[in-house]
Amino acid sequence: MKPDFPSSSAPGPATSPPGGISSAPRQLVLLGAGQAHLELLARLSKQPLPPGVRVVWIAPQSQVFFAPRVPDWVSGRYRLDACMLSGDALAQRAGTRAIYSSPVALDVRHQRLRTADGVEYPYDWLSVNLGADTPPDAAWAQIPGAAQFGTPVYPLESFLPAWTALCARAQHQSLRIAVIGNTTAARELALAVRVRLPKCPVTLVLQASAGNATPPLPDDTHWQTALKSKGITVLHDTVVALTEHDLALGCGAHLACDAALVALQSAMPPWLANSGLHVDAPQVRTDDYLRSQSHPRVFVIKDGGAPEAYNVIAAATDSRLRIQPPALHALRLAYGGAQRAIAGWRGLSRAGYLWHWLREWRLHRAMARYR
Repeated sequence: MKPDFPSSSAPGPATSPPGGISSAPRQLVLLGAGQAHLELLARLSKQPLPPGVRVVWIAPQSQVFFAPRVPDWVSGRYRLDACMLSGDALAQRAGTRAIYSSPVALDVRHQRLRTADGVEYPYDWLSVNLGADTPPDAAWAQIPGAAQFGTPVYPLESFLPAWTALCARAQHQSLRIAVIGNTTAARELALAVRVRLPKCPVTLVLQASAGNATPPLPDDTHWQTALKSKGITVLHDTVVALTEHDLALGCGAHLACDAALVALQSAMPPWLANSGLHVDAPQVRTDDYLRSQSHPRVFVIKDGGAPEAYNVIAAATDSRLRIQPPALHALRLAYGGAQRAIAGWRGLSRAGYLWHWLREWRLHRAMARYR
């Protein structure tokens, strides 16, 4: 879909006088289909921005997988269509223009974003919320055999058909499956794989990543209990090589493996790392309002806890920004296996059916807002 505003030959973004909306249209670009942007689009459908602000939403594809539902879909509890959202419907309700492409370059000096189709989008404000659209950790690609024998979980659009094919293989043979990653999402995935394929041995390799995925919930006891109850082997190690039938580990041992699911996200895509934003490796340096400390017209939002996009809207309407509380202060609910969930809040952790019910209610409510 081509934009109806100028591309690379256009003048720079409009400036606004303090205390009011400029008469010239100003542009807010939302990059990515993370949960924070889904929340923002849902909010815009009820509270549109003033006419002087134009919103462009750039997402990889027109069908958006609701990332918190990944373990529910992998486990077989939900069908794929129950976890998908229509990008066109989201954009239409929010009054935004939807562009389906991927970023390749960001020029923060001139406030322009270029996508894979060669079009440049000027912005007055840019919000980056990639969610599960980030590529695998770049370091992983350097491991011998990784590209040939590893199955990346991110971005999700490539994992969906790969998992479907893997389930078809498992109907005819018992596959030895390894999940590699040390985040909440990796633990959820290991449990979901075990629920879906109970006859397949599953190993979780808790390999750290420099990525920006949400770290594990506090108090690892509940994770250990959940993983052990499902018969999942847990290894604290790193993978140094892959072959068709095994993983070579940093300790020198070899792990028999027919399918390696790699849940390691990139710390920072190259286009973002080369944008000119100041970074504290491996993250963009942001302030208490989620703005880049070097370029405050750029917001960088990570999913986790309760996604909050209030400041993006506030900036675009010259309203007062709010300090964002740490993710630790939000109640986080993770998939803990069939009919179970693990809750984390302010350093505390609990598990059980009650939290499963609360997680289901929260996700159903979110999907209803987005639809």
